[in-house]
Formats: sequence, structure tokens, C-alpha cells
Amino acid sequence: MSKDFQHTIKNPLSISGIGIHSGVESNLRFLPAEPGEGIVFVRTDLEGSPSVPALVDYVVDVSRGTTIQKGDAIVHTVEHLLSAASGLGIDNLVVEIDSIELPIGDGSAEFFSSALLEAGIKKQDAEREYFIVEEPIFYSSGGSELAVFPADKFTISATIQYSDKVLGTQFLSIDSNKENFLKGIAPARTFCFEAEIELLKKMGLGKGGNFNNTIVVGEEDIINTELRFDDEFVRHKILDLIGDLYLLGMPIKGSVIANRCGHAANVEFVKKLKENYLKRQYSPSKEAEQVELPDLMKILPHRYPFLLVDRIIVEPSKKIAYGYKNITVNEPFFKGHFPDSPVFPRVLLIEFIAQSSALMLLSDSEFKEKLAYFIVIDHAKFFGDARPPDMLSSRVELKRARGSSGKVAGVCYVGDRKIAEAEFMFSIVDK
Repeated sequence: MSKDFQHTIKNPLSISGIGIHSGVESNLRFLPAEPGEGIVFVRTDLEGSPSVPALVDYVVDVSRGTTIQKGDAIVHTVEHLLSAASGLGIDNLVVEIDSIELPIGDGSAEFFSSALLEAGIKKQDAEREYFIVEEPIFYSSGGSELAVFPADKFTISATIQYSDKVLGTQFLSIDSNKENFLKGIAPARTFCFEAEIELLKKMGLGKGGNFNNTIVVGEEDIINTELRFDDEFVRHKILDLIGDLYLLGMPIKGSVIANRCGHAANVEFVKKLKENYLKRQYSPSKEAEQVELPDLMKILPHRYPFLLVDRIIVEPSKKIAYGYKNITVNEPFFKGHFPDSPVFPRVLLIEFIAQSSALMLLSDSEFKEKLAYFIVIDHAKFFGDARPPDMLSSRVELKRARGSSGKVAGVCYVGDRKIAEAEFMFSIVDK
């Protein structure tokens, strides 16, 4: 099977427009991104230009659109751009934006897909990772139902059901390849009911909505425009779903079936997909090599009480490894942290991930008798605590390597509960 490579854009490109809910004008600048960087939004209007990755972990609101936030960096209505990026096969992209919301264009994804095509699409020297569906995954809530089944390509079948006579029930099933997306999904525009307009205004939404960017559905007919497709409404729901699914951070190989879907259900479904992905990623393969004490000490220079890894399992690629540590009440730091309620110091969770990463890197014969120095810690986050007699486990992955330096990302768990994560820049040096 031939390899499928990641893609970014060839050239920077700028576009502008009005946000449908905020009514604020936004200036966007698309920039090429490195392999593995994903899609990242950068708020250039804020001090320090903070950024937020387009990942489901950062979704903070799903009312009439998908909003992501990390720290001060908040961006509203990202789904149309993400849908365009997914449809065009763009994996890595930096999006500079100088306000809180992406432009709505004409209410479809063509505003973004046309711009990205103008910027050009470039193949990168890195293999694309897919979420390959290995078993059916289901989600249902409040009348919305989503499922995905194993398949060798990405397909979507969607149904919408409305009680009014204008929309009624619509169904569409489509192979979501580039050609089908550009011709049959990207042009489908957003819509609202005439009866909703006043309510949206009271909610502070729809300030930038008008007859040029929204299909307005009256009691008897469409009020303001001719439809581009007889089933334009279900096509737009698929457009939104494709964008929300891209919050997984990778394309899907599977058959998605959706009934009465919306942003809230879409995002919860993506969370289930990510949970399934992480569970599978966390399981070592049968071919992985296990290293235990005292062999660990031949690789790492650390010694008690600072050797925090009891066992490491390294995949044959030397790019993924799993570390383990049993926490006991006799750990020396518990005398002060804290005597009456021992909590594993969170800074040592990062050290545990770092040591797991070093063991993975130094297990490669190329770096035998070397040391791994970590020179940058980035995106360190904590989600919970560990206490005796918990067992810590880590999954670390080499994201980028150039000679004797590169980037590693790692996650720390207690059971299936994620308690910490971080990224590291490293340098391999002589002892």
C-alpha cells in the first residue's frame, strides 16, 4: 500500500470578512505549517499572539457554531474552515486572525476552500496518520444519533428531520473525497428559520447575518434566495459535521452515519472517537520490547531516588514507548509532600514523562552511550493527581527528529485517567 503524506499550503494568503454572530470584521492570514503541527489559530490582536490548536480538547462552546479557546486565545465559528481543510486534505495550517470570529463569507465553505486552493497545496515529507475505525462507535443524546463503522475510506450518510414543510426530511450519503466535497458539500450554505431571528438577536448572536450569507426559511418557502441544491440543508449539516470531525486532529477512515446531528452532538461524538484512539494508542504491540530494572539503569544515568521509571516498553520503530512506575507510600518526597495526605508532586509527573521519553530515544542503537538533555518544556498541563498505591503509566511519541535533536510529546495516566501531558524539545549529547 502506498504511503499517504501530510499536506500544507504553498504560499501565505490573506482574506477578510464579517463574523456571522459577532458582526465583527476579521482579517485572516493563512500560513504554511510544519508536519505534525496540525491546524492552529493565532490571535494576532492579543498581546503575545496566543494560539489555540483546532482540537476537540479546546472546544468551549457549541451554541450555533463551534468555539475553541486556550488561555486568552478564543476563536468562534471554526467549523467551515475546518471543513474546507478536511475536504482539501490539508493537515497543517497556521491561521492568523485579528478578532474573535472567523468570517462567514457567503455562509458556505467555498469562501475558505477557494482561498486555500489559491494558496496552493503542498505535499510534505511526513506520513499522514488516520483514525482507522476498528469497531463500531456510537453516540446518542437528545434525539441526535451518530455512529461510525469500519471502512477503507471516509464516507458520511446524514439525515435531517424537521417538522416544517419547507425542510421536512432530507437524506444524503456521500464519499467525502476532494472532488465530491468541492462540488457537493462546500457550496452548501448555512440556514436559519425566520422565526429564530429575533431570538438570536436577544442572545447576542447573528449580528453579522444577512440575506447574502444565510438561507432564511419562512413558514411557506425560502424567503431570500434560490437553493443551490434541492437538499442543500442536509448538505450543509454534512459540511458542519466534516468540520467538527476534523477536531479529532486527523482524518478518518470509516463510515459515519448521522441522524439529526448538530455541533453539540458532533463534538461529544468526536470526544468518544478520541477516547477510542487514545485507548488503542496506549496499548503496546506484541512486537514491542520490554526493558526493566536493572537494564534501565544501563540506559539512563538517573539513580534512586530520582529514577522514576520502573519499566519501559519500546515499539520497534523507536518512536513510541510506554513507561510505568508503581507509587509507594515510601517515596522520599512524601515526607514533605504531604505527610498527612501524600500526593505525587506534579512536577515529577513531567519528569516521569521526560524519563520515559529519554528511555525511548536512547534505546535506539544509534544513541547508545549517549545522554538526552531536554532543552524546552512546552504545553505542560495537569488534569489530576496521583497517590499511593497508584501506578503511573505514560505514552510518549517522537514527533520530529533532525539529527540528534527533535520533539517528543507525552501523556501520563493513572489507569485510563489522563493526569498530565507535555511536549519536549531534546538534544542527544555524548556522556
